Amino acid sequence: MHIQARRTGDDGRTPPAQGAPPAAPRSVAQPAANTASRLPAGFLRRGFGWIRYLGLVLLWGLGCSGWSLAAPLVARLLPRRRRAGFGRAGIHHGFRIMLRLMQASGLCRFELDALDGLRGAGPLVVAANHPSLIDAVLLAARLPRAVCICKATLWNNIFLGGGIRLAGYLRNDAPLPLVRAGIATLREGDQLVVFPEGTRTLPGQRRLRFHPGFAAMAQAAGVPVQTVIIESTPFLNRDWPLFRLPPLPIVCSVRLGRRLAVSGPTRPFVEQLERYFEAELAGKPAPEFTPNTTPDSKLDGLDRSGQAPA
Repeated sequence: MHIQARRTGDDGRTPPAQGAPPAAPRSVAQPAANTASRLPAGFLRRGFGWIRYLGLVLLWGLGCSGWSLAAPLVARLLPRRRRAGFGRAGIHHGFRIMLRLMQASGLCRFELDALDGLRGAGPLVVAANHPSLIDAVLLAARLPRAVCICKATLWNNIFLGGGIRLAGYLRNDAPLPLVRAGIATLREGDQLVVFPEGTRTLPGQRRLRFHPGFAAMAQAAGVPVQTVIIESTPFLNRDWPLFRLPPLPIVCSVRLGRRLAVSGPTRPFVEQLERYFEAELAGKPAPEFTPNTTPDSKLDGLDRSGQAPA
């Protein structure tokens, strides 16, 4: 039997038998799809968020350290009476610019308009809760005459120390000198920003006991205490690392609470203020304040000049 070999075409394929339908053309290999198009959209958004977040952290570091390093030179050039005002103005405008950049980046949303009502309110003790590291930034950015009470460890901080010293902010490491300095600040017409808890609190944590010094300052200077309620997404609280990306956008809102005169002993007033903040942050009806006329402690006995009794 004679078997005839079948011919193959130039492409190595065997041509179809006579009368058979033509074979479908071989598909041309397509180039591989762009790798980025195969990545989940959430992954790309998070990566872009990281880039913007790190850029803002870098800007904060450069801005704060630059002002801190320049502040000693500025202090040498200015008369003593103008140093603190210039330093506070620099912090106020610098923080205001940084908050605008943070909001423009799309990473943050700030609701701070309520603070504008305090700009012309005269001397006050501005008492706020303290959920995150940027709380003082929020207040100083909107209150041009704000004077903050700061941790003494910040005085030699490379990023903040120079600016803090130039602005004449108050150290918290000596109670009676702090109270005297606070009274003098209020009598000069400035607004004293305090966080009565003394440190940041964790979400869901019971509020810490308030330190009574701010009430003694307000009472001795004859100015009211303006409460401020700060609410924010979890970000830079006491256990939040700086380089941990928070849920985006970061939302911070501020609202004004009650404005209260301190009468009588300060400890009962401070205890009532603790319960007031607890209720406000829990969304419960705020308790009423009752005046106290019981004789006060030695700290509460500061006279109008800020001097303690002998």
